[in-house]
Amino acid sequence: MSGTYGHDIVCSAVSVLSITTANNLERMADISPITEMREGYLYVELPKDLTSEQEKTAQILLTAFVGAIKEVADEYSKFIQLKENKE
Repeated sequence: MSGTYGHDIVCSAVSVLSITTANNLERMADISPITEMREGYLYVELPKDLTSEQEKTAQILLTAFVGAIKEVADEYSKFIQLKENKE
C-alpha cells in the first residue's frame, strides 16, 4: 500500500541518501559512525578521534548529504523537516 502522494518519494529519497552517506563514510573515510535509525528518524555522530584526512572526507560527504536533503525538503516541505546540531 502506498502513502500520500509525495510521501513515498520523500521516504525513498531520504533513505537512499542516508544509507549511501553512512556507507560512504565507512568505505571512503574508514569511519564507523554512531548511528540510530528508526522510522522517520536518523541520528549520525562521528567519532571524536578522526584523522585530518577522515575529517576532510567526512565534511565533504556530509555537506553533500545536507545539500541533497535540503533540496528534497525544499521541494516536499510538507513531508520533511531537517534539524542540524553542530556541536
